[in-house]
Amino acid sequence: MAAELLDRINNSEKSLGFLFTKRDNTHLLELCDYIDSNEMDQLRKAEILDIDSRCAEDSEVIINNKRLIYQALKSWVKDNGALFIPMSRLGIVKELLSIDNAYELGDKTTNHEIVQIQAQALMKDGDLDAQDLQTITLTITHLLIPPQEMQPYWASAAGPHYNDWVNNIDKQEVTLDQAQRVSRYGMLLALCMLDTETGNVEHFYKTVNQRLHRKGEDLNPFFLWLGFKSFTGRPIYWWVDCKIGKEKASGTDFNYCRLYIFGGFIITNSHGSAPLIQPGEVKDLKPGLDAVKDERYISFKIKGERQPYQIASIDSKEDYDFLYSFLSGIPIAGTTELDRMIVADDALTDDPSSGDFPTGDANNSDSNSIKPKPANPEDSDNAGPKSTKKNVEESDPFKALEELVGIAEVKEQIRSLSNLIKVQQMRKKQGMQTVQVSLHSVFTGAPGTGKTTVARLYAGILKELGILKKGHLVEVDRTELVAGYLGQTAMKTEGIINKAMDGVLFIDEAYSLAPQNSEDSYGEEAINVLLKRMEDDRDRFVVIVAGYAAEMHEFIDSNPGLSSRFARYIEFPNYSDADLLEIFKRICAKNDYYLGDGMDDALRQHFALVLSSADRKFGNARYARNLFEKLLEIQSNRVAEMKNPNSTDISTLETQDLVLYQP
Repeated sequence: MAAELLDRINNSEKSLGFLFTKRDNTHLLELCDYIDSNEMDQLRKAEILDIDSRCAEDSEVIINNKRLIYQALKSWVKDNGALFIPMSRLGIVKELLSIDNAYELGDKTTNHEIVQIQAQALMKDGDLDAQDLQTITLTITHLLIPPQEMQPYWASAAGPHYNDWVNNIDKQEVTLDQAQRVSRYGMLLALCMLDTETGNVEHFYKTVNQRLHRKGEDLNPFFLWLGFKSFTGRPIYWWVDCKIGKEKASGTDFNYCRLYIFGGFIITNSHGSAPLIQPGEVKDLKPGLDAVKDERYISFKIKGERQPYQIASIDSKEDYDFLYSFLSGIPIAGTTELDRMIVADDALTDDPSSGDFPTGDANNSDSNSIKPKPANPEDSDNAGPKSTKKNVEESDPFKALEELVGIAEVKEQIRSLSNLIKVQQMRKKQGMQTVQVSLHSVFTGAPGTGKTTVARLYAGILKELGILKKGHLVEVDRTELVAGYLGQTAMKTEGIINKAMDGVLFIDEAYSLAPQNSEDSYGEEAINVLLKRMEDDRDRFVVIVAGYAAEMHEFIDSNPGLSSRFARYIEFPNYSDADLLEIFKRICAKNDYYLGDGMDDALRQHFALVLSSADRKFGNARYARNLFEKLLEIQSNRVAEMKNPNSTDISTLETQDLVLYQP
């Protein structure tokens, strides 16, 4: 780009002053020369700041010069098709020049021109690849364009390539290459969350796969934006129009919907009409016939639920057979094991307007990686630095434990237990007598004190020591162990214990299993199953029961079987004001926020005041998290009133925000 930026700037901007005071705009000239003569990876913020510091002009000149250069760069981007390298360079220079969001949002006309040029350039060959999708994501990120504003440009650019195939699918055959091109365009719509009319595209997708299915061939993966972030980029293989509802004594409460069949689960196109359905969670699957309506239906239950579901009014026998086969657990032809997985925290309540965009790399397996759900949101705040938490927990749970905020006595007890196990293992290797170490534990304390986090690390430590093969954590409460009828509770509890084999079973508020009255025998049934399995599989899993101290002591003492198996108590105290401040600061760092002058002292005083009147239900780390989220709202309202907020303004929590906080 040698001298190219400067050539794109009006000559009148290259000088300052008037008549006899006219002089070169040296800041502009130096800045253009620096950016033009260096590659992207050689540009440094410090060099730009150094050029700024040498400028004898005021800050308004510096800001205006940077905006001139940014506009010149946008002109270069347009001339080069707004492809991957130009868009990458634009993003880097925007960051280096500290171009604020308010200015970017005000440049809508230029940004729309870039989108239009980009759509035409990327669709020139009628196809999209992984880098094209990544380029579009860069455009959304750097230019702050809402995806729905991009939709008309992409519809115009893609139409000539796809309209004939999509709109005339019933009248003609399409090649697999053509179908895959439409699929990649669907990936664009999904990744960019372009809320567009997809009726014809959905019909095209299904028709293509119906033809492949009838030939016994692998189905083609397709992509749609359904309004749920969690499923963006996950391949869809079939859809079925039907009605679904729960069977009740008063009749089935049906909702008409479209079921979208992914590789390993089903979701609907309407909130609340049905759960996310996974074949592995389906039981009592039965075909049925409504003789009065002469209508076939499918009945099934979902594990953990009492009432069965019914799917009826299915359009065709082909749809019926495909749906029944899928619910039976028969994999869809052409799907991989990765396609059939589901992320643990996928949910139907995702907000499609939040602006969290995927990377756009359709070939990157990370887009479908399985990310374990934190066992407890408030506990997850008590962790090490954001970039290392997951790796540290997996590779060195001992180190992760030490990095937790506060809970010094808890750490000491875990260390002592680990050392006891290590020494007994040494003695065993030397053929000496060993002592059986009880690993089952009672964790007592208020909410948000790190019990679940420590339980997860404890599981990892036991794996590191060779006590457990997997070292995973299964967290449950009464609702996941107890069913509505005697006999069912035993099966439900057995299933949970089976999931915990070779790991740790964590039962929160375990005292709720104790009989509440003379008619409540379900919790007792769960306890009896648990005690038997703790004896039968004593070397296969570890149990941790948790809850408030008084209730947990009463619970353990109420049953001789429990008191004989749970002799180890670990108390989790409330965090101190200093601990809560550190947790708050870690939450800030994790989310790229900073504390303004005096905020450390103000927060510590606030936490000290709250702790002085806290009852046993005080949320601890949860309180710190909630406070952070509330202060974000207050700070956002404050920043919204600023004329030109900079990056520091939008990233800093000030004492005035805390003053306005009301619990």
